[in-house]
Amino acid sequence: MKEIYKRLNLMTVDGYIETVGKEVNVEGNIAYKFINLCKKAAKNYQIEIKKVGIPQFEDIIDTYGKIIKPFSGKILILLDEVSSLNRSFFKEEQGKISQFETLMNQLRTLPFVRVKVAIYPFDICDVLMETRYGDNVQLDSDIRNKDYEVFLNKVIVLIERYMENSMQEKKSIEELFDIQSENMDAVEQLVYACGGNMRRLVHLLDLTMDCAYKRGKGYEKIRKEDVIKAICRQAEDCENRFQISDKEWLSSIVKVCRNRGAFRFKFPNKTVSLAKYTNRSSEYNIINKIENGQGRRSSIYEFDYAYCVYKEIPTHYIKNSERLDKNRSKETGEIIKKVTTITDTLIQQSVIPGKIEGTITYVNEKRDCAYITSSDDKQYFFMQRDVIEDDKDKVLVRSKQVKFVPIESGEHLFAEEVEIL
Repeated sequence: MKEIYKRLNLMTVDGYIETVGKEVNVEGNIAYKFINLCKKAAKNYQIEIKKVGIPQFEDIIDTYGKIIKPFSGKILILLDEVSSLNRSFFKEEQGKISQFETLMNQLRTLPFVRVKVAIYPFDICDVLMETRYGDNVQLDSDIRNKDYEVFLNKVIVLIERYMENSMQEKKSIEELFDIQSENMDAVEQLVYACGGNMRRLVHLLDLTMDCAYKRGKGYEKIRKEDVIKAICRQAEDCENRFQISDKEWLSSIVKVCRNRGAFRFKFPNKTVSLAKYTNRSSEYNIINKIENGQGRRSSIYEFDYAYCVYKEIPTHYIKNSERLDKNRSKETGEIIKKVTTITDTLIQQSVIPGKIEGTITYVNEKRDCAYITSSDDKQYFFMQRDVIEDDKDKVLVRSKQVKFVPIESGEHLFAEEVEIL
């Protein structure tokens, strides 16, 4: 075993060539375990091993024949960060299949090769859907649906084992977190914020411990406020990786989503502009693409949960209502499934100063004029023509939330630039 490891290790040394004595039992039964076959060596011959700068398929086949085939082994090829390649590598040109598909076809026909490719969903390189190329393996748990309870239990076990390893005795999570079995709110926020990604979870746990220690000097349990502070710190760190102009444009999208009570959105014809926020990694993406657009149908995006907490973008309704659940709790709330459509007009409206919110409290029979009651109980009159262009197709109904520019004319109050949220 050590001899084989030594030979394989030599393959990673630049410019190094060594003649290695290889012993193989030509009469060995391949059904024997690998270690037993290595011990029954009987015949010596010489093999030259070297690293090839740009390996070809012949090199892979040659390496397999010389080192691995005698032991009935296989080669596992891991392709990481595939999306960093030029986009043309994944595109079909003049009716010919892409270079990426050609590569994968060559690899899958080799009987002794297994390939694993790291690709982000909905990325430009996420193009091979047929089962002949293998099965899709979801590396992040689906915590919004079926995997939540399973992942929550994993988190609890991870924390308790970490405590046991550190303190050399069994501890329960309730001894570290200020929670009860029927109220796991603090841990629940960690689960949502990590998005089912264990690496991100560990980072958030580290930040949470730091926040709790600074607050309680090491004498108090972790509270939900510590978790929220840690989540915001991580989200702020992600945001600070962008330039000022990028953050300003991002801020305008945030305002529209916040006004419209949604964290999922469409933004037609802005795929390229949004790519800079979606093409980093599952830990650092501020925006994630959750559905690819086809034809005239636009792609659907959603803000990362941690960023929603940081920017106060709503993610939950109170169960069986359209009232926002500011606690973002699984116990009392449910995920907002609404998808809002953003346009350049809405982006411009989001930066108009002096806009206030209100509720439509009266609509006439023709539904072409109505009254809005603001939070200070003032009533503002408006007509259909005062509604912004993007919302003109929406029917005026009572109890609908709106945003508008308040206008005072003598004793009369009017609403202009009305957005129907």
